Amino acid sequence: MTNEQLPEQASFLVADCGSMNTRVVLFDVVEGVYRFIAGANAPTTKEPPWSNIMKGIQHAITRISDITGRPLLDEHGQLITPVKSNGAGIDQFGATVSAAPALKCLLIGLVESISVDSSRATMLNTLADEVDFITLLNDDPDEELIQRIVDLSPDIIFIAGGTEHGADYRVLKMAEIASLATHMLAGINQPQIIYAGNSQLQPDIKDIFGAEVAVTFADNIRPTLNREELADASRHLTEIYNKRQLGRVGGIKDLNGWCRIPMQDTPTAFSKIVQYFAAQENSHVMGVDLGSESVTIIQASPEKLRLGIRSDLGVGRPIKNILNHATPYEIRKWIPAKVTDTDVRDFLYNKSLRPQTVPTTEESMQMEQACARAILNETRQSVLKHWYQNKKTSFPPFSRLLARGSALTNASRPVQTILMLLDALQPQGLFSVSLDTHGVLPALGLISQRQPLLAVQALEGGVLTDLGWVLAPATNLPPGEKIMSVKITTASIRDLDLDNVTQGSIEVIPIPPGQEATIDIQPVSSVDIGFGSGKGKKFRIQGGAVGLVIDGRGRPLNLPTDEEKRHEIISQWFWDTGA
Repeated sequence: MTNEQLPEQASFLVADCGSMNTRVVLFDVVEGVYRFIAGANAPTTKEPPWSNIMKGIQHAITRISDITGRPLLDEHGQLITPVKSNGAGIDQFGATVSAAPALKCLLIGLVESISVDSSRATMLNTLADEVDFITLLNDDPDEELIQRIVDLSPDIIFIAGGTEHGADYRVLKMAEIASLATHMLAGINQPQIIYAGNSQLQPDIKDIFGAEVAVTFADNIRPTLNREELADASRHLTEIYNKRQLGRVGGIKDLNGWCRIPMQDTPTAFSKIVQYFAAQENSHVMGVDLGSESVTIIQASPEKLRLGIRSDLGVGRPIKNILNHATPYEIRKWIPAKVTDTDVRDFLYNKSLRPQTVPTTEESMQMEQACARAILNETRQSVLKHWYQNKKTSFPPFSRLLARGSALTNASRPVQTILMLLDALQPQGLFSVSLDTHGVLPALGLISQRQPLLAVQALEGGVLTDLGWVLAPATNLPPGEKIMSVKITTASIRDLDLDNVTQGSIEVIPIPPGQEATIDIQPVSSVDIGFGSGKGKKFRIQGGAVGLVIDGRGRPLNLPTDEEKRHEIISQWFWDTGA
């Protein structure tokens, strides 16, 4: 069905197939406007004994039929489309997928701090893992390097190096080594080559690899020493992921046959809706997806989109990988109870072996949320490093934070979700927080490219959970010193004057969902709320499930090294916020 044939008001069913769970959501027209009708989850069935992703999708669709009383599958398990006169079926079906394994990438470059680092920044835009890197500083014999590549058996060999018009033929020497290894891996395991170095060397690269090896040429990712151009190489890497990795998932051909909307990977679809918010609000918007087997952080403005994906981290099977980046202490420091390094390791390895388990006690919930903080913090640091080339240690101010992922949406209290985000991301300024409790944002990102009206009307219908607003000034004054005063005015309750908000404090002002409030913020001369030191402002905000969180703990957020003091201050923060 083409765009021209699409009914003016069509019903949409979208599946989001993750590594552990599959979510299916239904949108349709109610009284002339699009609304979210229902959603259902089922385990993803990509692994044996099913080895067919369609089984989980069909199971979730059947649940939606049970919820709505609307038949969506026929007796053979096939999608009923288009909608029949009796209301059965669906007009449009789409899918977002992150169930395929990440691309295993071997990086080859001249210098690690230049071409290899730019290659790593490129990988942040898709589901890809670095398995190793080779540079000119490798002094191993050629035969050992070749054997190393063969043993790794990467999906992608990513070659970069040489600025434009600076023909560095040392790149060709390294390409020759890769070519020998690639030909030894001929067949189903043969890597694909992406060359994103000096464009003048492309004819030589093509000759070195020959016609038997798939070589993709991308724009030079480091055309000058001081400039990165990653967009073209990132696009090629994403296309290879969608073609090579998704093709390995059982049932993907049948799923593609159902899709009237071209299939997308989940992070890309999520990024589309984050950028939609940025365009609608004409401001900067952040998106966070803490998934089972990957983590995504997105920064969007009306003009620019930055996408950062860590496919080696997540709260499922790869959760133990956080120990490669953080010590057990850096995880347990967020827990108000006394736990040991051994307790942390035991939890991580057990969760990695049984990723479907959910916390059943307060202690296990606190441990999982501490791990979530560490994972998000590591992702934050890595994306800041590559997005800003070590020039920034915090995100620029933004107006909205969109969050999703079971560790965030399943918190026992909404304020726990906000605390996890604040502790890990350490954002600054005044912004709202919206939670994707129904798991619809990737679906809306996918559909918005086909039917923008649906995204607009579904969001207006309240499909997201508004947690409220956060005020987090950039301050690092001594504890107990005044940092600002805040006056809060609402229609239903008397004015609230907070004349002495002090350094180190955090508190929650309940403002119910849908209720408007005016806040007048006056920081002291050395404190910045996003408009310059000492500059205040008056805002109109709406309440939410939490209300207004005033976070005066400072940036960067530092915890006492003394164990007793740390337990005391963490417990105090939990008590003050109701977490």
